[in-house]
Amino acid sequence: MLARDVRLQGDKLEKLEAIVTKQAVQDQRMNELDRRIEELRHGRGFVTRDIDGLWGSMGRVKES
Repeated sequence: MLARDVRLQGDKLEKLEAIVTKQAVQDQRMNELDRRIEELRHGRGFVTRDIDGLWGSMGRVKES
């Protein structure tokens, strides 16, 4: 009976370990998204307040 209880506790610990691991991965992803949003807010991205022409990664594309 004691062996069965120990085995059940081990199963529960394995499930808890999986949950904690998933939460850690989710936290890491959220931190990365937060960092990207902050970069965009500080102008280090492709978002501008006004769209006034065609822009590429090197800057504004000359109008023909």
